[in-house]
Amino acid sequence: MKLPSLGIKRLRLLLIYLSIVSVILRADARLNSELLKPVQEPFDRYGEIAWNDEKARLDNFAIQLLQEPDYVGCIFVFIAPSMCSGEAQARAVRAKRYIVERRGVPWNRVMWKEEGYREEAQTIMWIFKPNVALSFHMFDYEQPSQVSYAVKKCKARIAQIKSSKW
Repeated sequence: MKLPSLGIKRLRLLLIYLSIVSVILRADARLNSELLKPVQEPFDRYGEIAWNDEKARLDNFAIQLLQEPDYVGCIFVFIAPSMCSGEAQARAVRAKRYIVERRGVPWNRVMWKEEGYREEAQTIMWIFKPNVALSFHMFDYEQPSQVSYAVKKCKARIAQIKSSKW
């Protein structure tokens, strides 16, 4: 049986269309699999250290971010019993301000997040592509035996953090 020429043209267009859609879907699947790869290792991590030592680590973090313009950095801080209420946040803000104001990393390429509780104070710095899917459960949660903060000289401690100079 002979097919009308209009039907063959439509069939050809349909095959071309399906081929293009197939190529697009395969490319999209590859891109999504790249985005969903987990970030492997943090750039750096440290506990309660002196401000001068922390600045050296933040310098290395900033240098890496400046060398990788397609990446962003995230600073995760953990609350510990030895800290005052609000101290982890103050430390995170200080670290970001140092990286942005002193080291010149654009403000929108560095973020911070208070991540939860640990028995020891901890800061973890990660570098990753901005379109990477990060899990909200990247870290193990440590159930506090009892939540309590240091109460001695808290105003002075937080004021000192906030007034840190570079």
